[in-house]
Amino acid sequence: MKQHIFLAVAAVVVLGLTKGVLSFPAEQRETDTIWPIPQKNGSILWMTEEQALTEADDSPLEKKQTFDKIKFFLYTEANPTEPIEIIKDDLKSLVRSKFDFKNPTRFMIHGWMGGYDSGWSIREALLMNGTNKQYNFISVDWSVYSTSALYIPSQRKCSKAGKIVAEFIDWMHDQAKLSFDTLAVYGSSLGAHVAGFAGKNVKRGKIHTIVGLDPAMPLFQYKNTKKRLASTDAVYVETIQTNGGVLGFNEPIGKAAFYPNGGHYQPGCDVNDIFCSHIRAIEYFAEALSQGERNSFVALECSDLESMEKAACGKRLPLVRLGDPNNAKKAKGIYYLLTHSQAPYSILKF
Repeated sequence: MKQHIFLAVAAVVVLGLTKGVLSFPAEQRETDTIWPIPQKNGSILWMTEEQALTEADDSPLEKKQTFDKIKFFLYTEANPTEPIEIIKDDLKSLVRSKFDFKNPTRFMIHGWMGGYDSGWSIREALLMNGTNKQYNFISVDWSVYSTSALYIPSQRKCSKAGKIVAEFIDWMHDQAKLSFDTLAVYGSSLGAHVAGFAGKNVKRGKIHTIVGLDPAMPLFQYKNTKKRLASTDAVYVETIQTNGGVLGFNEPIGKAAFYPNGGHYQPGCDVNDIFCSHIRAIEYFAEALSQGERNSFVALECSDLESMEKAACGKRLPLVRLGDPNNAKKAKGIYYLLTHSQAPYSILKF
């Protein structure tokens, strides 16, 4: 019987709330050998790397090697709620779709236990916000590998899933003139690393933008950039980090890293609900996109949240805002911002 170090979720969160930091075992901070592994019931098991890998080896998912079941669903302004599947190497499916190479393309990659519709709020923000700009929105469905009852086997499939996404992007470039210059890939949790592996493996160009929405931390070594989302995987990589030290990374792993409310615990989330802070990155990003040019998630380049609250850092110009498509031209470093505890989350109004 495996010996796990179990901590109740409430205890994990409460340990560091007064200091604004979520606590976790010092061994994990120093050596990355003890990990908070999320469970389907919403709890956490702290496990050594050996225990985690043993559990993955025992999973039936680990024996699955067929990746042709990863699917790609296209949404456009003409079909914002009913997707059309595009099948790689099937030109008829591409012709039947409403893909328009003249419009910028956005990919959305879900995380563990997600599905192709997990990014619906982001899709709505882009396709149904009443602006004149049109997009090809492609939702990646890798749920055949990411909906295992165990986190670990899904984590081990990110690299291969990313390669399949890269192959699809290259094929779309060849067959449908998909432009790398206007391409952005969004990934949530494990999906952020899938996006990173896609960026590492595309051969026809370089992805312009990757946005990692609270990139998953458990079992990803910070020092090993080849096996996680890294700042070099696209021309510009932005991370929105909302549950650092538990389900998400503490360390900045994008060219620009945004830490709402300090990046550990999000206001309005129950201390017993670890997933609330984790997925809040999606909600902030969707709201920012829906605001368009009136994006009011203004952030300051700071060393910590306390300095930001005292207005002891940051520059007035250039104005940097979470989720702003123009960040690729001006954002670099670590940024902090505050939000409301419920939607609408942005505090400033323009």
